[in-house]
Amino acid sequence: MKNILFLTAHLPSLNAGGEKFTYLLIENLSKNNNIDLIYFKYHSDHFYTCPNSNVKVLRVLNNSIPIKLRNALQHPTIHPIFTIRFEKRLLKYIKNILKSGKYDLVYLD
Repeated sequence: MKNILFLTAHLPSLNAGGEKFTYLLIENLSKNNNIDLIYFKYHSDHFYTCPNSNVKVLRVLNNSIPIKLRNALQHPTIHPIFTIRFEKRLLKYIKNILKSGKYDLVYLD
């Protein structure tokens, strides 16, 4: 059984194409692997429900238009598609948990 750190920019759900792919991928991978999940969600979204005990939500990050705008303005020379969900606190958090050496794979969705 491998340990996977799974970071996704969306709430895994069955509601839309990309979110559905992520939901089904996590569900499938978690049958034979341990998954630690970090995801973004809007205030109106429900929280993700783990399909089994092999999936653990490490962190849920808030998402909104003002947050995206703030993040994009902090890095004006980089395309907003990359910066709207970038936060230094998240990067620091990910670096710290990766130092543990616990993960066999990091999946950036």
